[in-house]
Amino acid sequence: MEGRGNRDPVCRRPWDPRTTGQSAATATSLEPIEFIRINSTLLEILSPKEKESIYRVEEITSNDELPQNQLLYAIYQAYMNDRLQLPHLPEIAVKVRKAVLDPECEVETVARIIQTDSALAAKLVRAANSPLYGVQTPIKTCRNAVVFLGLKVTRDLITSYSLRLKKHMLKLWKHNAHVGATCYTLARMTPGLDPERAMLLGLLHDIGVLPIINYASGIPELFNSEELLNEAITALRTQVGAMVLRKWEFGDESVNVVMESENWQRDPASKSDYTDLVIAAHMISGMPANEVEIMRRRIPALKKVARGMLNKKLATDIRQEAEEEVREVLQLIS
Repeated sequence: MEGRGNRDPVCRRPWDPRTTGQSAATATSLEPIEFIRINSTLLEILSPKEKESIYRVEEITSNDELPQNQLLYAIYQAYMNDRLQLPHLPEIAVKVRKAVLDPECEVETVARIIQTDSALAAKLVRAANSPLYGVQTPIKTCRNAVVFLGLKVTRDLITSYSLRLKKHMLKLWKHNAHVGATCYTLARMTPGLDPERAMLLGLLHDIGVLPIINYASGIPELFNSEELLNEAITALRTQVGAMVLRKWEFGDESVNVVMESENWQRDPASKSDYTDLVIAAHMISGMPANEVEIMRRRIPALKKVARGMLNKKLATDIRQEAEEEVREVLQLIS
């Protein structure tokens, strides 16, 4: 394979023994170069399986002038070296979840763990006394709150309380909560889809934003500019989200939801799937019900969910139900 300079078409073509007929090749550079080895898992994440397309390849380095490229480089390097900092649960939440998994777990054990954080204990007692659970006699202790709520509800509440959201993450959390709650309601109306799984995927569809904000804190140009940070989030969140779910060993279906959740014209099959639910949930939670009915003619996912019966009234009912659920959750964790 011969070519002169990086403008020579021969040098720009990928070398592949299947197309060149050569099992080896030698390249000589007149200038310093950077050799990048791309992990096959990352290629799988970034390459859509459903369709072929022509990719434009650009070189990025840690010294790239564009802050967005610096960010992608930092995340990519961390991922390749198995050092990608992912969202994690605080220590107390982890201990509670681990304790509840034990078949012989006792209420006293869980209560003692929670009481190591007085703020968490107070929130749990407050939750147990809320109208949501219909308590008859006021609950005054952490132990009694655990007994009344049960181990599983206690576990889930403590997990929610422990996710201490920074101020600039609250908007994202509310958005994901609305999408997740809407997915849950839509799944109950859509045959073949599990509401609990639908809600989880709705909550996770923007998971890539969390590492982006985390790594952006090391790039002042991004972190100090809301506009640039939002541009980076828009450009990178699906790829980074796919990395996170691969790291957590979620399946291809979950990764596809992250990659395709804003592909409004997506229409791979007549039967609805979880990605359709997330797309539809975006629409229902983000625009007036009458516009949802209009967009139904243009957005394939809106035609397939809820047995194909989505209209203005149903969209309004679904949105109201989701908003009520989110309000209840916000009251508990505020």
